[in-house]
Amino acid sequence: MKIFSTQDSKFDKKFFDAIINKQTYLNLLFLIISLPLGILYFIFITTGFLLGILLLIIWIGVPVLLFVFKASRKISVLDKKLTSKLLNIQIPAISIPRFDNSIQLKEFISYIKYFRTWKILLYLLLKLPVGIISIIIPVLISILSILLIYTPFNAIFGKIDIMGIYQTESFIEAIFFFFFCIMIWIGLLNLINWFASVSGDFTKKMLGR
Repeated sequence: MKIFSTQDSKFDKKFFDAIINKQTYLNLLFLIISLPLGILYFIFITTGFLLGILLLIIWIGVPVLLFVFKASRKISVLDKKLTSKLLNIQIPAISIPRFDNSIQLKEFISYIKYFRTWKILLYLLLKLPVGIISIIIPVLISILSILLIYTPFNAIFGKIDIMGIYQTESFIEAIFFFFFCIMIWIGLLNLINWFASVSGDFTKKMLGR
């Protein structure tokens, strides 16, 4: 009689493979840089839009907003390449029309009417909240990594006191806590892979076909 099914065995293997899988750490890097990129995108778009709208009354706002539209398009292309490279995914290319730039106002209106202009802007703005969520996992990984180093060494010399939350003088308990942290740490690595996969799908949806 089989106690564990083949499916359970495959799940266990996949769960522990996150430790040695190179892609896990590329996914971790992606999550770490998501927040600073999100902040830069947010500052650029909100500042550019606010300045452009305020200056519309004296017509200077049109070239300012036009610059924001064009720059956002280029930024989205770079972001798509970075996401594709780090997450090792294929994001379908889209054919972006070239608008007539002989008359600035006509080009500006073309960008306004083009639905992907707003889709790109929305994507870049959403990178900030996504980045805030993304950074939580690497922070937890860092805390657990410190605990994994601290616990066994401290257990050799005496009492373990982790911020007053967990205290013990038992070496056995300390080792048990150590292995418990390892399992949580591996679980977070799997969570990184899952969240990176969701982020990749989000980029495909917003910047792909």
